[in-house]
Amino acid sequence: MTDKFENVPVEADTRILFHENNVKVGERTARYEMWSWDGIHGESLIFSADDVSGLTDEDFKEMLADGNLLKSPENFTVTRKTDFVFVNYNAETV
Repeated sequence: MTDKFENVPVEADTRILFHENNVKVGERTARYEMWSWDGIHGESLIFSADDVSGLTDEDFKEMLADGNLLKSPENFTVTRKTDFVFVNYNAETV
C-alpha cells in the first residue's frame, strides 16, 4: 500500500525540519511538517485534496483552534493545489 503523502511537493528553498505522515486531525489524516523558509519557521498540515473537498479556510482554522494548535490566527494560510491542500500556521521570523 502506498502512502498518499509520499509525493507532497516541497519548494526548492524550503527546508523541512521534521515531518510525520498520517497524523490524525479530527477524523482526517494529514502530513504534519515543521519547516524553515527565508528566515521564517512554521508548521503545516497537508491534506489530500480529495479528503477535504468542501472545507473552507474557516473550517481549517476551526480545526486547528479546536486542537489547540493555532497560536495566532494572523499566521494562518490555506493553499489549494491539485492533489494537496496546505494549511500553514504559526509562522514566526527567527
